[in-house]
Amino acid sequence: MSRDDLLTVNLGIIKTVAAGIKQHSPNAVVIVVSNPLDVMVLAMKQLTGFPKERVFGQAGVLDSSRFRFFVAQALGVSVRDVHAVVLGGHGDTMVPLPRYCSVGGVPLRKLMDDATIAKISKRTQDAGGEVVALLKTGSAFVSPAEASIEMAEAVLFDQKRGAARRGLPVRRVRPQGLLLRRARRDRQQGRGARPRARARQCGAGAPRHECCGREGARRRGEALSPP
Repeated sequence: MSRDDLLTVNLGIIKTVAAGIKQHSPNAVVIVVSNPLDVMVLAMKQLTGFPKERVFGQAGVLDSSRFRFFVAQALGVSVRDVHAVVLGGHGDTMVPLPRYCSVGGVPLRKLMDDATIAKISKRTQDAGGEVVALLKTGSAFVSPAEASIEMAEAVLFDQKRGAARRGLPVRRVRPQGLLLRRARRDRQQGRGARPRARARQCGAGAPRHECCGREGARRRGEALSPP
């Protein structure tokens, strides 16, 4: 049985669940687990009328986790040090992205040849069927549950996961640039800067910064008053 074979039965379940969520919890964030996942997510969104940012499936985290595990297994490293992202549908159309996969900060292509990466990508696509073949009856339940819990915690505790978790190139963002933009925004909103950069009066009454004001005055050739 494939994921698509579950369409008719699970669609009926989704209709009932979606009606209950819409009636009793109209502000909910919905994480869909049922297969075929892509169709079920679309059905949930249409039936509830919720915006797209409040209805999503757990396959992205699940498939990315499987890819990370297979890479870690092949290299003999901890899966915690592997960052990866898998896009596309939850099935044959999923697309692992080796270019965004890194191990301890090292790009995957520097550690593994293309043939091995291709085998791992194929195994990731077929991982659900591999579990079914091992269980003989039923399908995967531990890994989908773990992925769902991880997503639920990220939503409930506003952990702002996603990009960093899935290995997207967030390293290109410069922290100092973020701090400068935040300080500029604070000044525009009249909130002042952060405590370390907050201006205070020196002995002569001229404002300076605690962390750099004296050095800045020295560079400008200004007279320094006692602290």
